[in-house]
Amino acid sequence: MSTSMITKDTIMLVSGGGRGITAACVKQVASQFKCKFILLGRSVIDVELPANYAPEMDDAALKKIIVEQAVQQGQKILPKDVDRIFRGIKASEEIQQTIQDIQSVGGQALYLTADLTDQASLQEAMSNPAAVNFGQVNAILHGAGNLADKLIEKKTLEDFHSVFATKIIGLENLLSVIDPKQLSVLILFSSVVGFYGNAGQSDYAMANDVLNKLAGLLQQQLPACHVMALDWGPWQSGMVTPALARAFERRGIQLISIENGTRFLAQQLTLSNVPHTQMIIGAELKRQPISWEKQPRISRMKRSLSLKDNAFLLDHMIGGNPVLPATCAAGWIINSCLELYPGYQLKKLENYRILKGIVFENDAQQDFQLEVTRQEDSTQQQLRLDVQLISDPEKKLPRYHYKCSVLLTPEIEVQNVKETVANIKQSAAFPKGVELYQNGMLFHGPAFQGVQEILELNDKGCRMRCNLPDVDLATQGQFPVRTNNPYFNDVVVQSILVWTQLKMGSPCLPASLEAFDYYECLAFGQQYEVSMKVRSVSDTSIIGDIEVYDVQGKIYQRLTGLCGTISPQLKRLFAPPERVISGASK
Repeated sequence: MSTSMITKDTIMLVSGGGRGITAACVKQVASQFKCKFILLGRSVIDVELPANYAPEMDDAALKKIIVEQAVQQGQKILPKDVDRIFRGIKASEEIQQTIQDIQSVGGQALYLTADLTDQASLQEAMSNPAAVNFGQVNAILHGAGNLADKLIEKKTLEDFHSVFATKIIGLENLLSVIDPKQLSVLILFSSVVGFYGNAGQSDYAMANDVLNKLAGLLQQQLPACHVMALDWGPWQSGMVTPALARAFERRGIQLISIENGTRFLAQQLTLSNVPHTQMIIGAELKRQPISWEKQPRISRMKRSLSLKDNAFLLDHMIGGNPVLPATCAAGWIINSCLELYPGYQLKKLENYRILKGIVFENDAQQDFQLEVTRQEDSTQQQLRLDVQLISDPEKKLPRYHYKCSVLLTPEIEVQNVKETVANIKQSAAFPKGVELYQNGMLFHGPAFQGVQEILELNDKGCRMRCNLPDVDLATQGQFPVRTNNPYFNDVVVQSILVWTQLKMGSPCLPASLEAFDYYECLAFGQQYEVSMKVRSVSDTSIIGDIEVYDVQGKIYQRLTGLCGTISPQLKRLFAPPERVISGASK
């Protein structure tokens, strides 16, 4: 039995599905699932064509024959009339091509002309015998949208209505012409603008933010339906004009390609469950750095954690107990600092000390407080923040878990490029990556099993090839990948554990880090090399420096002065206990 949200028996009602980005998404879904679609749009598919019309003619030739036919019929035609007729013909062509493309990949499609903002018009279209005979709708994709970009003082009520009504009244009308309880999937095409805002798009931001909030409400009201609000970033076509694309480029915003965007949507629909109703897709719109002087110098944030809400903890067990990885705590600290100072980027984490690890001995909720203090030498170009993570803050002697300093900057630092490193095949003398996890040298479960092979290992350090498969969102729990990837970062730290096990016969655990220089987030499913150089080592401790880079030599991050505590006594703690494997292993 299929666990996908969509099957070949799905009949999806699609607003704005005849043309543009939504049509491209529908084609991809049709290709993957071979299902049926009712496409809604304001354009008319059956238009009157000029006598000499040919599908292959260019735009200039088409406009010319429109004028010639009007003259032959003794009609007076204005340029705006030519443009209206021309756009109607081109829309009809595009809609017919969409239907043909859907059918060519095994799907079926019916196009209906209707005004989405007019309930009577929509009801009439859906009462059409062709629509009734098509079958019962059990999925909706609301992709229609309008733009009326202007500074807010220049916007009119008509501008607002054209933008807001299409998104919000349009959704209400879609849900009024069918029984919502029969839906298995409801997909809302929202925008990153609704989350971050954007100059000149106050109405568009408002409409999309309301759409996001409605997604959460509808998920509560329709528990049997998968509701998703997809906050798309800018696409390479559609509503993004060449001028707007250049503006995005100047701001460092990457456009979503048709191929990647449509494939992402289809991939989401293959899942049996999506843990979040709202997803931001693509590069975020770059914010101007906040006026940091207006922020309190000391900020305190409370957070509760539990084992049941974080399945990945079952893949990070030491001595039989789930333990929060130090990389997850670091990610928690970094993300909190970025939330306090919007518009800033992570530059570096310094003097990271693990004072008392966070252990989950049972399912009880644990409460923590993060305290962030801005240093006096902070400037607009670089903020220095001292951070400490504690529990029991109300007691005379609170428990300190982690301390560090975080450096934020308005601009992302350009990644360095490493000199090409020779590709060395794995030596038979080294155990394979999978063996490290199976024989107890590394205690990590599937959510952290990213070491593939050891390329080099000597007295000076080691090199590993790493690739961590995707850890699903349900498993990530309260620690979803954002600015950095704590799951892959843990794999990077494992290099120092591998070295002490193979060279000294003793395990080690990280205790502190001088500096973490960040350039770019490590991605699931991508191959990286991790190079660890030993700076100093004794019977009880090791200090190493680590670089992470891809096959082109681009450096993603540096860890300087990673200190590990070495002890043969850790071997009994590394022994794999009897435990339930997290969702990442399924």
